[in-house]
Amino acid sequence: MVKVSCINEYSLLNVTKRYQKMLCDAQHCLSLFLIGDEQRVWGDIMRNLTNWQDGIRSLIWEEQHRQAGRLLHVDNVEEYIDKILVNADFLCLHTLDKCLGFVAYYCKDPATPDAFITLFILAPEVRGSGLAASLINGVTAQSRQYNCSRLKLWVHKNNADALRFYYRQGFRSCARREHMLLMELPICSESGSELPRSKVMET
Repeated sequence: MVKVSCINEYSLLNVTKRYQKMLCDAQHCLSLFLIGDEQRVWGDIMRNLTNWQDGIRSLIWEEQHRQAGRLLHVDNVEEYIDKILVNADFLCLHTLDKCLGFVAYYCKDPATPDAFITLFILAPEVRGSGLAASLINGVTAQSRQYNCSRLKLWVHKNNADALRFYYRQGFRSCARREHMLLMELPICSESGSELPRSKVMET
C-alpha cells in the first residue's frame, strides 16, 4: 500500500520571490509530498491526494505531447507509467486541485550506493520558480536516509536547459550512451558526512 507524508521543510524552499505570492495564495496553497512505501499516513494529506496517481499520469502525458513524443522513448507509455507508479518513490508538488510536478526515483537498493531519478517533470507554469531545486534537495535528503552516496540520472545531450540546471545544482557528467549523458551528484562525502544542499537555480 502506498503511503503519504508531508515534508514541510521543503514546501516553499528556494522559491523565487516572483512565485511566492502565487504559491502562498489561499486558493492555490502549494505542498510538497513524499510518496513511498515506508512513510507515515497523514489523514488530511490523503484526502487531498486521493487522485495523486491520476495527477502524475496526466502530467506525464501532457509533457509527452508537448515534446512531440520525445520525453519517453518506450514502446508503451502506459505500461511505463504503471511500472513507476508501483515501483518508484515520488516527491510531488501539489496545489489543492493539481499536480504541478514530481520526481520519480529509486534509492532503496542495498546493492548499490546510487539513487536514481527515472523521471522529473515540472508543469510549465512553475518552471524557473526555484521549485526544481527544492525537489532535488528533497530527493537527496531521502536518498541519504538509505545510505546513498550519489544521485544519478540520464539527460539528452541536446537538452540545454536541463543540462544547465543540473550543472548548477552540482551534477557532473560521468558517462555517455548514444545521445544521452549520465549525470551524477555526490550527496555524501567519502567519510559518509552530508554534503551541502545543491545551489538554487534562479531564472
